[in-house]
Amino acid sequence: MPEILTPVVTKVAPANTIDSLGQIVRQVQVTVVVGTHGPFNVVIPTDQFTAAKAKEEMQKVADQINQLIR
Repeated sequence: MPEILTPVVTKVAPANTIDSLGQIVRQVQVTVVVGTHGPFNVVIPTDQFTAAKAKEEMQKVADQINQLIR
């Protein structure tokens, strides 16, 4: 059975975008790799960003990758 891969953060950076009304949407982009797969970007609105939220979203990506490689 293949090893369960965990996400590893490689970068954290602001990722601001413009919405349909022309307003700036402030976000944080967390770049992760899962084993040798990636990089993948997890984008979280700045007002919702916490370490726990980032870990939760990164784990969702890792879970999907682990399902693919089984």
